Order: sequence, then C-alpha cells, then structure tokens
Amino acid sequence: MWHQVERLWRRWQASRPLTPNLIRRQWREEIARQRISAQRKIENSWHWGNVGQIEMQALNRCEALLAGLSPGLDCQTLLTQAGEALESLVESYRNNAWDEDGYGLGTARQLQNLVREQALKC
Repeated sequence: MWHQVERLWRRWQASRPLTPNLIRRQWREEIARQRISAQRKIENSWHWGNVGQIEMQALNRCEALLAGLSPGLDCQTLLTQAGEALESLVESYRNNAWDEDGYGLGTARQLQNLVREQALKC
C-alpha cells in the first residue's frame, strides 16, 4: 500500500513545473531517503560493515555542496551549478582509494542522477 501512495506522490510531483524551491525540496527528500537507508546499514553494521558510515559521509558532503548554492538562482542556473558541484565530488570519489568499494561514489551518483533528471524537465 505504501509503495502505491509513494508512486502516486512521485507521479504528481513529476507533473508539476519545476521551481527552484521544488528542486531543492526534491534534493532534501532524496537525501532524507538515503539517510534512512544509511542509518539502517549503520544499525546493522554486523552485516554491512562500514558501508552506512561511508554513505552517511557522502550524503553530508552532497548536502553541504547543494546547500552552498546561492538561494536566488533560476532553475537552469541552479541545476547547472549543482551538476558541476556533484560532478566534482563524483570525480574525487573516483580518484581516491578511500572509497575503494564505491559506496560513497554510488551515493553521490544517485543525487547527480536526480539533478540530471530535473535538468531534463526544466
């Protein structure tokens, strides 16, 4: 039942025109959703090891990057700057050995994909 409600909510949101406020709200919702997943992995670290911690750190970095964007930007500029910031973060994950299994990279890529989807609608 919950999945049906969530699917309907996402369909309704997708039909709305994008505004900078809606874009930022979708970012916050995606980060919150991923935080829940990371927290569950932290709570079950006997199975996941340090995956939850890595994902949580990546989410904190993504959140800081996105929150640091100027508040008065139009949709296109906001998404362009967000895409560039996330691309830089993704490259840092790709080029560093501290994320050898790619969990931080995957977390950042999920947000990057959301920004790309939003850019197609703007």
